[in-house]
Amino acid sequence: MKFLTVLFTVFLMASAAFAGRNVVYKSGDGEYESYYAHVSASAPLVFMIQDWDGITDYEIKRAEMLNKLGYSVFAIDMFGKGIRPAAVEDRKRLTGELYADRAKMRRLLDAGYAKAKELGANVSNAVMMGYCFGGAVALEYARAGAPLKAFIPFHGGLATP
Repeated sequence: MKFLTVLFTVFLMASAAFAGRNVVYKSGDGEYESYYAHVSASAPLVFMIQDWDGITDYEIKRAEMLNKLGYSVFAIDMFGKGIRPAAVEDRKRLTGELYADRAKMRRLLDAGYAKAKELGANVSNAVMMGYCFGGAVALEYARAGAPLKAFIPFHGGLATP
């Protein structure tokens, strides 16, 4: 019987690790919708920055993979609630606007950071990672002096304005 109790407890813990949810918050006049997959209050936190198509199933899958390893994940929305561009022209426009306005880019990151902190995420033990466009965004936050332990760009752009 004790074995079944332990097995059931492990199953519940594993299930809880994938309890991700969408989180809506404001930045300036805009509304943003990030994805938060929380493990525990003490779990290290990974801020994830999307590729140029917004937060999609890819980012959610990666968040679940990181959860399984014991990390909480907060995927910061860089485009706005419901904006998940499918056309290349739209992706270029949205990323181009942020590349041209680094102050806005940093404000969006600050808003995501503040929301994660408000939700009880462990921002004192956090890193930021990003894919392509997201990698460039992560590097921008590093240059801004953000209080994170590491910044991990996956083929992120190195150019600065």
